[in-house]
Amino acid sequence: MRTFQGFRFETLEDRRLLAIGPVNLAAGEGLTTYKFALATTVEFTEAICSVSPSCTGSSSESVKRSVASGALDEIVSQINTVFQSELAVQLQLVPDNDLLISTGSTSSDGYSDSNTSALTSENGPEIESRLAGTTGAGQTNEYDLAHVFAVGAGGGLATLGVIGQSTKAQAASAVSSPVTLGQNNAVIATSSFLGIVLHEIGHQFGAEHSFNGTVGNCSQRAVESSYEPGSGSTIMSYGGV
Repeated sequence: MRTFQGFRFETLEDRRLLAIGPVNLAAGEGLTTYKFALATTVEFTEAICSVSPSCTGSSSESVKRSVASGALDEIVSQINTVFQSELAVQLQLVPDNDLLISTGSTSSDGYSDSNTSALTSENGPEIESRLAGTTGAGQTNEYDLAHVFAVGAGGGLATLGVIGQSTKAQAASAVSSPVTLGQNNAVIATSSFLGIVLHEIGHQFGAEHSFNGTVGNCSQRAVESSYEPGSGSTIMSYGGV
């Protein structure tokens, strides 16, 4: 694990969480849609509520969940803006994704919030449990990949190449200030949080690190994919971090 300017990156190379089996990815001119299960910790939901003019700390859980749902739609749109052009794929939130938005007590949401290592282990079982009431025993087939958003010092962790695999929910992203207000008072991801999310979802799609740097935060260089000079500048680099 490395730290730099307040951000913590626990990468695939730290844990070697490798998926088993082939992964089908998009190529060519067609746009492929992947079913995306996106969970939040209570702290992340509260972070959304703290910046939204439609929500306060005393708002009901249903209001908080509704506001958070709109924010997740906006963040997924931000993600798709990049992945549609770079990978010819787009993410689509699963039906009943609102069930994955945590509200209420921080001690009872099933998540460890800023502990990304714990979050990756907790996310799959938590999603399965919450979706079980709506999709039955086959809920694991209801999504292609999953992620959990949290609040913390900053960092992310994701299993490499997990689309459609048993490890497809092992991914988490967290920063201390993950959301802000965008146009028309829409809650969107901050640039720092979006960068981490894109990086970790990139890992989920099988992308490894692209930087060539070997000092400071760039100790996790992947020889086979180190196409960029220095710390790099794309989403799979550590540029600017």
